[in-house]
Amino acid sequence: MKKACLLMVSMFLFAIGWSIAAEAELTVGIRSATPTGDQEWQGSSTKAIVWDNGMTDYDGLAASQYDNVLLFDALTADDFEFSEDIEVMDVHWIGGYWNGPPDTGYFDWIVMFYEDSAGLGLAPGDIIDSFYFANADVNETFISGTAGSTNWFSYSVDLPYTLLFNANTRYWISIQGYGLYQPQSGWAYDDSLIILQEGMFYSDYFGYTTWETGTTVFGYAINLCFQLTGEVAEPEIDWGDAPDPTYPTLATSNGASHVIDPTMYLGSVIDGEPDGQPIPTSLGDDNNGYPDDEDGIVILDPVVPGNSARIKITTSAPGYLYIWIDWNADGDWNDGGEAPASGGAIGGGTNIFPIGVPADAVPGVTYMRCRFSSVTGLTPEGPAPDGEVEDYRVFVLEPLENVKWYQPPDLDNTGMDICFSQWETPEIDGLADDFLCTESGPITDIHFWGSFLDDMFPQLPFQIFELTIYSDVPAGVYADWSMPGDILWQSYRFPGDYGVSQITDNNPEDFYWLINQYFWLPDNHLNCYQYDFYFPPESAFVQTEGTIYWLGIRDMTWDYSYYFGWKTTEFDYRWNDDATWLCDPPYFWCDIHYPPGHEFMEASLDLAFALTTQADCDCEPGEANGDGTYNIFDLTYLITYLYLSGPAPIPYELCSCDANCDCTCNIFDITYLIDWLYRIGPAPCTCQQWLSACGSPLRK
Repeated sequence: MKKACLLMVSMFLFAIGWSIAAEAELTVGIRSATPTGDQEWQGSSTKAIVWDNGMTDYDGLAASQYDNVLLFDALTADDFEFSEDIEVMDVHWIGGYWNGPPDTGYFDWIVMFYEDSAGLGLAPGDIIDSFYFANADVNETFISGTAGSTNWFSYSVDLPYTLLFNANTRYWISIQGYGLYQPQSGWAYDDSLIILQEGMFYSDYFGYTTWETGTTVFGYAINLCFQLTGEVAEPEIDWGDAPDPTYPTLATSNGASHVIDPTMYLGSVIDGEPDGQPIPTSLGDDNNGYPDDEDGIVILDPVVPGNSARIKITTSAPGYLYIWIDWNADGDWNDGGEAPASGGAIGGGTNIFPIGVPADAVPGVTYMRCRFSSVTGLTPEGPAPDGEVEDYRVFVLEPLENVKWYQPPDLDNTGMDICFSQWETPEIDGLADDFLCTESGPITDIHFWGSFLDDMFPQLPFQIFELTIYSDVPAGVYADWSMPGDILWQSYRFPGDYGVSQITDNNPEDFYWLINQYFWLPDNHLNCYQYDFYFPPESAFVQTEGTIYWLGIRDMTWDYSYYFGWKTTEFDYRWNDDATWLCDPPYFWCDIHYPPGHEFMEASLDLAFALTTQADCDCEPGEANGDGTYNIFDLTYLITYLYLSGPAPIPYELCSCDANCDCTCNIFDITYLIDWLYRIGPAPCTCQQWLSACGSPLRK
């Protein structure tokens, strides 16, 4: 049947100017007398034979040729496996032609590497890499043969780049001539010795539409003749990127390092570095090139002393997780309570668990080291045989005191930032969300969370904000949703009138333009900021218990140089009706839903903010033991607290210690009290003076 097809093809080829010899017929292989001589290819002095399938004894040629005119596609493959990680640099093989030239080959060649199919060691799987070599780029040496008979050659090619093959993993290689029939090219085989699995054959032309064994195709098992040269690969190492020498990161500091195992890592990817990558942002590992592999840890809550913060951990497999956080910001992870999850077994996939933030955690920037491995007993430094180390900056915030309303930011990848600049006109752009007064009294502090498109931000603090509190228009009055009504209170806050604190720098989140319900950018930015606005009691808005109000915010400084968004709250903290925006036509409030394609698509969307009030002035600075009088017992109480690990001053740790109103608790407060009690020095400051000097709310 094939011969009849060939006759028709021959007639066609003759018509275009060349023909196939009448006696020639394509075949899957031939046997031939074995030439003598050692054909092993050692390569340069720096390259060793790392795999040897034999280059000396061979019994014939197995078809291995691609001809796009004849649609001839014979492909032969054989397997190899290393006992250690190997970098392959060159490929060498014995091949040739039948019905071919006497002493000069003229085919180009294609070398392909494959994974193993299903990990069973039985056939090639997915292609790892493919290389096309023009004949001029192939080291081709004639061995023997005459015109019209079998001709034997040795071949060698230098790969354009080094390929890394993992230890104890089965791989496959195919080598195929590329050229017009005739001649017919082949890859030499030895049928007397099989290494690993026998060679395989594939060809639609010959009817083998899946990989078949040599036994099936040729009637006997074949071992393809090839060698691979290269060298033992240096193991890839993953390093941390916390600042060094403050923390052990570089090799010279015995920094944390992990030998890369493709099955054990944090997040979705891992890459290696020549050494630690310490920088103050702790993003050196991400900044050293693709891929960005600092993606295994996400802090889901603002980190506040005395609270707990959920941490989301993603791992490739079950193992052991170690976490250290430098809560007192003293430059090490060696203090008590700084390894809250040390040595915990963790399952593969995504895990969420809370970490308690100590009440005495120092507000500001500190650092966290996370190490994941199949072994236990890791410390913050030193090597590990597998797994990954990821370092992160942690932003410890001042606690929010006397909270009246709290919708925390969604810091997971479900979080979105809703752009303030929908119409690109600050006077008519705006967002608002509703809240319920649970206790009558002033709102002296407003806090909200936001992010910038592509993390491109102005110099902070830079923006001018309009903050407004509205009455509530219930659903059914103007629309099916409730919305802001009359303006009850309004304030403009300028740079310097408010505080800005960064709270994340590695949390990928979305950015959403409402003017187009389908236009949102997944994983657009990493950073999130907390904005804190404080108002004197005399100018604060006074709310009434049981009343629904709306908080509205505008960014009045937008100038096309940046885009800023108000972050969504966590899904379970949504309250009452949706947040709203001033939609078309302007000045009509429309409700907001998550966009199509989002995990929460079409669900109501609320925004992240908190309302607090100044604490009552119930602290006497320097009256440390809370017994209502100033005496020697306050002195001994402070000495015990500062130097003997005694209990903290009460009722407020900082205010109740700070006799001299310098907003710190230290030995100068002790000497200040001594001067006042025994040397006629000035009296401790009052609570109102302390509030004026140190801010509000009181820090417990």
